[in-house]
Amino acid sequence: MMRRVLGCILPMALLLSVTLSSAIAASASPGPARVLIIYNANWTGDEDGDGVQDSLQVANYYQSKRGVPVANMLGLSCNDWGYDDTTYSAFHSEVVTPIKNKLNSLGATSIDILLMCYRTPLAYRDRSLDNVLMGLNYWSTTSDNIYNNYYNLTNPYLDASPTFGAANGFFDHANFTLGGTQMYLVGRLDGPMGVRGALNLVDQALYGERFISAQPGYYNGNIYVDSQNRKGTATDANLTADPDVQNGTYWGYTDTDVNIAYGEHYVLPTGLPLKWEQSGSTIGDAGLTYTDGSNASSAPRALMYGGWYNYNTYKPVFEWLPGSVACDLNSSSLITWWIRNEFSLAWAANAQKAGATCVCGVAGEPYTLGHTRPNVLLYYMLNGYTFAEASCAANPCIAWMSYALGDPLYAPMRAKTPVLDTVAPNMAVGSPAVTMPVNRGSTVGIVVADAAEPEVARARIEWGTSASYGQSFTSTGYFKRHALTFPELPSDTVIHYRVILTDPVGNSTTSGDFTFRSPAQNPYAGSVNAVPGIFQAENFDEGGEGIAYHDREPSNWGTWQFRPDTGVEIYSTSDPGTAGRYVGNCHAGEWYEYTIDVATTGTYSLDVIFGDFYDSRGSFHVDIDGTNRTGALVMSTPAPNTSGWFAATTTGISLSAGRHVMRLVVDSPEDVGDFDRFNFTLTGSTGDVTPPVISAVASSSITTSGATISWTTDEASDSLVQYGTTASYGNSSTLNAALVTAHSVALSGLSASTLYHYRVLSRDAAGNLATSGDFTFTTATPADTTAPVITAVTATAITATGSTITWTTNEASSTQVQYGTTTSYGSSSTLNSSQVTSHSAALSGLTASTLYHYRVLSRDAAGNLATSGDYTFTTSPAPDTTAPVISSITVGSITASAAVVSWSTNEASDSQVQYGITTAYGSSTVLNTTKVTAHSVALSGLTANTLYHLRVLSRDAAGNLATSGDVTFTTTSAPDTTAPVLSAITAVAITASGATITWTSNEASDTQVQFGATTAYGSATTLNAAMTTAHTQALSGLLPSTLYHYRVLSRDAAGNLATSGDRTFTTSAPSTSSTSSDAGDEDGRHQPNRNCGIGTGGLLLLALGLTVVGRRTRR
Repeated sequence: MMRRVLGCILPMALLLSVTLSSAIAASASPGPARVLIIYNANWTGDEDGDGVQDSLQVANYYQSKRGVPVANMLGLSCNDWGYDDTTYSAFHSEVVTPIKNKLNSLGATSIDILLMCYRTPLAYRDRSLDNVLMGLNYWSTTSDNIYNNYYNLTNPYLDASPTFGAANGFFDHANFTLGGTQMYLVGRLDGPMGVRGALNLVDQALYGERFISAQPGYYNGNIYVDSQNRKGTATDANLTADPDVQNGTYWGYTDTDVNIAYGEHYVLPTGLPLKWEQSGSTIGDAGLTYTDGSNASSAPRALMYGGWYNYNTYKPVFEWLPGSVACDLNSSSLITWWIRNEFSLAWAANAQKAGATCVCGVAGEPYTLGHTRPNVLLYYMLNGYTFAEASCAANPCIAWMSYALGDPLYAPMRAKTPVLDTVAPNMAVGSPAVTMPVNRGSTVGIVVADAAEPEVARARIEWGTSASYGQSFTSTGYFKRHALTFPELPSDTVIHYRVILTDPVGNSTTSGDFTFRSPAQNPYAGSVNAVPGIFQAENFDEGGEGIAYHDREPSNWGTWQFRPDTGVEIYSTSDPGTAGRYVGNCHAGEWYEYTIDVATTGTYSLDVIFGDFYDSRGSFHVDIDGTNRTGALVMSTPAPNTSGWFAATTTGISLSAGRHVMRLVVDSPEDVGDFDRFNFTLTGSTGDVTPPVISAVASSSITTSGATISWTTDEASDSLVQYGTTASYGNSSTLNAALVTAHSVALSGLSASTLYHYRVLSRDAAGNLATSGDFTFTTATPADTTAPVITAVTATAITATGSTITWTTNEASSTQVQYGTTTSYGSSSTLNSSQVTSHSAALSGLTASTLYHYRVLSRDAAGNLATSGDYTFTTSPAPDTTAPVISSITVGSITASAAVVSWSTNEASDSQVQYGITTAYGSSTVLNTTKVTAHSVALSGLTANTLYHLRVLSRDAAGNLATSGDVTFTTTSAPDTTAPVLSAITAVAITASGATITWTSNEASDTQVQFGATTAYGSATTLNAAMTTAHTQALSGLLPSTLYHYRVLSRDAAGNLATSGDRTFTTSAPSTSSTSSDAGDEDGRHQPNRNCGIGTGGLLLLALGLTVVGRRTRR
């Protein structure tokens, strides 16, 4: 199974010629350290105005959020669109070479994924697009030939028996053209929503990765499979699936459909809900059902999708969840020039705009052979692989034109401990912020605040001309960053709005009231268009999108840069009568307004000069002051004195003298064509040119939401009331065309307690319009039935036993908190009935280290109760009042003057020892404040051979002190360094040949005598090692009548040596008697002639230091 690098077309795969130093370990999906982030350093645009160019902003954000090493970033000096045959050499020098160099510097095998950030090039060759980068080791820089060779480059991973080399970064198939070359997975953070959308892809992936779990009760959604039939008989252990799907030679739709249907096999084991549509139609068509019997006209809570052939018609029936993955098998599902087009028709681009997190698509028509396989994509995503790996494996042909937009590291089904999203989303500081670019109109920007967990939300805007709102619109998906444009607004009017954020699991918050003033509408360049007369279509009023015009595409695709800030396509032309410009590329639903000044009351004809570029015979109509005055207009005859223009003509338009607003409304079909100019011609003025006289204007029947306006006229005329909260009005009643003199118009939908301005208008049968002056009335104050709006709920001052809950309300109301360890709460704070807008309630008696749920309640003076959503906080740990537990006290390394005391505690604490020769101690070591559980303290300066008492002390971080019981030890004796004291040294029993030396010592010691004829001594007795204090040592073999020097030596048990001073004695003279020394003379009698003196033999013995005694000798 694939577990590392599979090779992916850019963004599915990239193959570069780099130095390969070592094999890649193939044991796990790639992580952040194996990503190279690539951005366009040449780009200077800053769409969101944060001061950082967009491509670098996306790169920095991904690096920070995913933890990619900063060294793994590369800025290219390249263009932002792409390269073709004529610029292919620049592609190599600006893109390929820098990437190769960076990979070589990092170590080619240390990178698995190349991430192309927003505004990096989209195409490399007209037809092969990104994927030409795969073949740099095979094709030349002048002829890549990918388009003609993709059949020969089947993705080797989809072979029946895929084989890899020593590392999964290589495809080593014998028949694989690019075998043995490093393969790179490539992702792309890009798309039709600009830098905001690219950043949102990262946040959506992080949210899905944290919270998605197939386990019941956790965040997940439905998996949708859309096929034409049902087949799937083979097991899929090795992803072989059905042979006719995997053999690489199928062409028909039937086999492709088998492939999609096989997705069922991968979904069912997960336990996630499967929504399978099996008809020849596609999800969203009327009358379809899923196999589970539910209605297939919608696709709620879509988590994954694999389907086919929606062509370029995206059906907005999917509710894409954050973390969703989608692949629709259809031709050109993501054509290159549609990737960044906000109004792209491409299926994948529209899915991303609607909230899909990761999408795959092809950039051309590869027929069924080259399409990304949705079932394979589902298989790998459901089995915990990354989006980069799954989208790569799903490509049958690695050389075809395909893209994968989304976070390449996204892996929602990787093994993890499931968690619940329990935190409601809130807006970041600085949100909301309303901007008014001319081409987009009033747009509210919202950023969801960072929290301890990833957070995305759907944004709903409720708005109106008062805080009662009454209108709303909602974002298409769950995003972190929103830019929501208000629909058509009244000119120069204060708009109230509030924001409701809801995350995918239903946690929600509602903001307070915000206001802004809409732009004012004025004639273009200050010049009102004169009627009768001709005026140009491009001179529509100023005021911007939603005020003076509505254009579905905010980007200006026209080649003529006239009024480029509007985003309206205005083209240049040299046709006569066109003033050199016209409004082109008009679509159904668009409109343009023009302030006109009618000189004469009368009947007019209108010619609209119109070009039908698409030959659609489209229709449109013209409103005057909000009323359709022409009906549907279509092309009729060629316009005179023009080249290719037509005229749509209507007659009988009654206009009264004065200023009016004309609106051109494009009706149908989708692409209508071009508009050049308008020509009003007065066809006849009536005899009656006097407008009605208005009188008796009054307001009555005033309620909280309505009023009746009445007036009279001096001639029969119609009835209309303009009204609003300012003298600019902004609202109109429905025109009552009945011609009467007593007029009455009921107004409804008003805001309570509000001052309204109004004026009445009546037009007679001749078209003469009368307009009254300004009048006012104030609506009644209603019974208050609206509960307070709770905001800014916060838990503060959290301790082990309490917390303070604060919040605000938009009106004065009471204060109470319900709280408990579950969402059932169970406890309440005391109700504080004081009516305030800033609330604070203290909770007490809580349990330490405990998660508490709470909600706040505020009731206004009218009795309307508001209850917040659920919030949580966790109390602090309880104060530590328990002293450490001391154990294992030991005393070691004992000497005569020192010892080491060791002990253990059950918690980190400091170290100190008190010690002394009694249990009063009296001495202490220096306190060691380091908090440890294994303690060791050295004692020094002790007295030898002494019994010591000690106890140990340890204080924890909370200040709790533990003191041990008494422990004793005894120091060793001091080392003996004193030599024995020698005395009473005496030589006794002196004979001619010997003497005995005696002495005493004050301690037990050994015995030895050094002796000789001089103080050099020269001879020594045998050492007597016996320890004694009375010493005696016999000397023998001495010479008679000789002065001998001697000294005595004694060494004690400690090795201390005592040596006496020099002493002397003299041996006796030899005896001259004839006493026999023969041992055989037992009677001891002297024998004559046996003692003959020494003789020569005796002299020799004497010279040798021997004594002759009879016949024996000794040394």
